Amino acid sequence: MSAAEPQRSRTAKARSHGHGANGARAAPDEPAASAAARSAEDRLRDLETLCQYSSHSLRSPLGAILNLAVVLKEDYQSRLDHQGMEHLERMVRSARRSVAILDSLVVFAGMSRDSVAKSTFDAKSLIEDAYEETLGTHGDLLARASGRAPEFAVDVASTAYADPRMIRIVFAQLFSNALRSTRDRAPSRIEVRGVSSGNETVFSVADNGVGLDPQVQERLFKGIPFGEWKPGGGSGLGLEIVDRIVRFHGGRVWSESGATQGAKIAFALPNS
Repeated sequence: MSAAEPQRSRTAKARSHGHGANGARAAPDEPAASAAARSAEDRLRDLETLCQYSSHSLRSPLGAILNLAVVLKEDYQSRLDHQGMEHLERMVRSARRSVAILDSLVVFAGMSRDSVAKSTFDAKSLIEDAYEETLGTHGDLLARASGRAPEFAVDVASTAYADPRMIRIVFAQLFSNALRSTRDRAPSRIEVRGVSSGNETVFSVADNGVGLDPQVQERLFKGIPFGEWKPGGGSGLGLEIVDRIVRFHGGRVWSESGATQGAKIAFALPNS
């Protein structure tokens, strides 16, 4: 036997006992489902960190914007016309709403499945309020593109069962995407539908905007790197937030869109 043969024998023996050439124990074959679940958990931890970092980093500049807007409103209102005051009012509302969203993201980032506070709520009222607030943030952008707000239609079940704080964030994110993607459409249209059937209620937000690239559509809720998907200027982070909130409720989310026929994002929430 050559000098190399004993080494090969020891290596083979080590591998037969679950060790690699360096003596470290080799990981057993991991089922695809387990690997996917572990990958999803890694993404969720990354998202938690991003939410917390973004909240703390953005609070200071948002606070400065809010304070300056309030000062302008109080000290310079006699020098501004009606339209100027409306712009300031919108700035104050948007800044305050942004701070509230950041607060919600902090809660969201640290919450567990058991901490979702479900209750029965008025779905139509929540959706309309979320849309009006989101429209206020994007109103100037839409006015420049088409000169008027989009057509907005809501046809939903009267009530839903979920955490209304979190579902409000879901709709705000979906409306934000829809408003950006329809900014060059005239007329533009956003439709919300919600139907309760069996053990779940299915909601959808559809628009007649730029649509989704079919290749990207398959990965919308599978951890697309930030900045890769930009319908109308978005980063894709909003759909990560939507996906996680819905799954924390035990629900599911998906897209039903074509590349040139607008976008439609749907999600289902358990009724109990």
